[in-house]
Amino acid sequence: MANFFLDGSIDNPRVVIPTKHYASTEGGAHHSEASLQDVTKSKTTQCHRYAFAESFVILDTPGLADTNGVTQDDANIACILEAAGECSSLSALILVVNGTVARFGIDMRTVLDRLAGSLPDGLLNNTIVVFTNCADATCCSFQMSVLTDTLGLAPRPENIFYMQNSLFSNAPDVWNQDAKSRARMQSSFEEAMGTVEKIMQRIEQLGPCATAGFVLIRELRERLKLRVVEINQDIRQMLQAREALAQAEAQQRQCANDQSRYQNYTATTVITSIVLEDTTYYNTCCSACGTLYVLPQSFTHDLTHSLTISHSFAGATRTAHCPRPRR
Repeated sequence: MANFFLDGSIDNPRVVIPTKHYASTEGGAHHSEASLQDVTKSKTTQCHRYAFAESFVILDTPGLADTNGVTQDDANIACILEAAGECSSLSALILVVNGTVARFGIDMRTVLDRLAGSLPDGLLNNTIVVFTNCADATCCSFQMSVLTDTLGLAPRPENIFYMQNSLFSNAPDVWNQDAKSRARMQSSFEEAMGTVEKIMQRIEQLGPCATAGFVLIRELRERLKLRVVEINQDIRQMLQAREALAQAEAQQRQCANDQSRYQNYTATTVITSIVLEDTTYYNTCCSACGTLYVLPQSFTHDLTHSLTISHSFAGATRTAHCPRPRR
């Protein structure tokens, strides 16, 4: 589109957004291009406005469903909705699709379904589909039923365009080697400029769509996300409470089982103790091992003194100090 508005040519292409083979020629234009050498990743990482004429302002947005994953898609969708809400009105939504791909993968279907749920119905009716890498419908492999199933969108024939963007797909030294290749590139470039002109004419025929719906949808999405966070927190608390209750019930059942198991429990313990009794003979108890010694009847002793006895204890002969004998 920059070449259409700025009168570019194959020898002097007007490049606003740098590509793999061309650097930017418009020094005052801002862009956020990344991964210029990687075709699997979106080049645009932020939304930017490009004003080529008083009546045409193009809002360039990041691509979707590239190899950066779902998290990047969420950020890109939020960026698109925010940038769209900042515009007073939008006349058309231009959906650029690779025409050589027969159908969308599951990741692209998911992203488009989420994006469609974030767009006002009026803007969906103003959707223009541009199939790239194909000169006309006979070269396009993409199945239109995919857009109908995914977006609920059935573009009118006048809103479908085809464009073979060969100029930016190849380095100049590839097509400028001979006159025949150059002539094909010139023809392809002129056809592309003719397609851009038809797209501009179609946009002029479409009525502008107010963007107030974007603001409302974004606010509702934020409220919904906040509510989802609150609900998740409540669910986690409920699960924790449920787990604690289950543990308490298990402990209660265990206590009941233990109570039933040990309700008739008794334990018998034998405690040995020495009881001193009066006898008719002399005897004494060893203070080391507790052995009772009966003294012979012929034993005579001063009952006011203690008695020392040598005896075998635990395999060894020891001399124990015993209390004074008593009857």
